[in-house]
Amino acid sequence: VVMSESEAQKYWTGDQYTVFGVGMIVYEDGMDSSVQRSNLEILKKNNTGPVWYIGNEELYAGSHAYCFQQVYTMMPFIIGILVLFFLSMISVTSVSAVRKLRTYTIYRVCGMSWGKCLHIAAYKALLTSLIACILCGILMLVKDRFHLLSNFLVSFGWMQGLFCLLFLLLNMGIATVISAVVLRHAQINQLLHEN
Repeated sequence: VVMSESEAQKYWTGDQYTVFGVGMIVYEDGMDSSVQRSNLEILKKNNTGPVWYIGNEELYAGSHAYCFQQVYTMMPFIIGILVLFFLSMISVTSVSAVRKLRTYTIYRVCGMSWGKCLHIAAYKALLTSLIACILCGILMLVKDRFHLLSNFLVSFGWMQGLFCLLFLLLNMGIATVISAVVLRHAQINQLLHEN
């Protein structure tokens, strides 16, 4: 509720209103403190519950403390999700690199160096990340254009999109490094006998 004393008296004279539940009155910057005190007295007189006055500084400090407490409470879940994410990313890229060894062996037999095979693995990771970035950008534009997910508590905006981009770049780097490790330790003779 944002209003001045004159507006409050205009609409709520005498016993014409009762406030139930929790409410918040936000005053404009520069409003006279006598108007604020007068509105507080009117609220105390016509309210069914207790009325508190909290200044903006105290409200700001309390909000910060509450937010940090919530982040501190959620930190084990966030760390657990990140560890699970990294373990699954490493295992999926490892399995993918090992499955591509037969293809890389054929390339190697045809005269391609391991470095060129590594370039192919890096380009594959880059193309996969680019497709994911393009899809993420399109979904974010559609969400903004049609105001999707606007009623949800958890939002997906440009900052979350940047974090997705960071994780995609990290995924691309890990895929390239794992492919390099697998290709470096692969012996062409052994691979030819196995495949």
